[in-house]
Formats: sequence, structure tokens, C-alpha cells
Amino acid sequence: MKHHFRIEMATALLAWSGCSAPGQVSLPAHVDNDVARAQGRALYQEHCALCHGDNADGHGLRQQGFEKQPADFTDRTWRERVSPQQAFDVIKHGKPDTAMPPWHVLSDEQIWQLVAYLRSVATSPDRVTQ
Repeated sequence: MKHHFRIEMATALLAWSGCSAPGQVSLPAHVDNDVARAQGRALYQEHCALCHGDNADGHGLRQQGFEKQPADFTDRTWRERVSPQQAFDVIKHGKPDTAMPPWHVLSDEQIWQLVAYLRSVATSPDRVTQ
């Protein structure tokens, strides 16, 4: 049990430090498709939009009062600096010193679907989710 916890913590620390875990620089193939992105969008609306905004731009209803602004997933620089694995780890484990909690209610598959959706909203400079 301790070994499993150490591996999870090491992965989370890599994600928070800006390093990606080995072998995970792109989306897993099973979620790199329109169906997974649509499922991710539904999960986003249910679990994330309150803080990150309906348009994934960081301007949700609960963003006020946060010490740090929620991530703006429409910003192309977010997509360039955050790997899919890093996004997965932050959703799964939360992010220290921010209001981002761990989402233990989501399965790994659901988290990957969410990541697929989040990466899709920053594909062009003027893209806004529908």
C-alpha cells in the first residue's frame, strides 16, 4: 500500500513541477476521438463549469474569491505547457495551494475523457465551446 501511495505522489509531483510522466506526451488513443470529447464535455459541464466557466475560459460563477484564477482552457498556452498526463494528474489528485480539489468521484476513463475535451477547446485562437 505504501509503495502504491509513493508512486501516485511521485506522479503528482511530476505533474505539478512541469515534467510529464514518461511515455505520456499525448492523449491515449482510446480517448482521442469525438465520442470521448463529447463525453468529456458533458462531464465538464457537470463538474467543472461552476469554477472554470461554461466556455472553459476560467470565468465560472465560483471563480470570485479564489486566490488564483481557475485555468483558462481556451488559452493555447495552457495546451502547450500542460501535457495530457499533467492534466489527468491534476484532475485526479487536485493541485496544492489552489482551490482545485481531487476528483475522486470520476473514474480514470472519465478523467481521460475530460482531458480530451479540455485539450480540444484550445485548438484555435478564437474557439469557444458550443
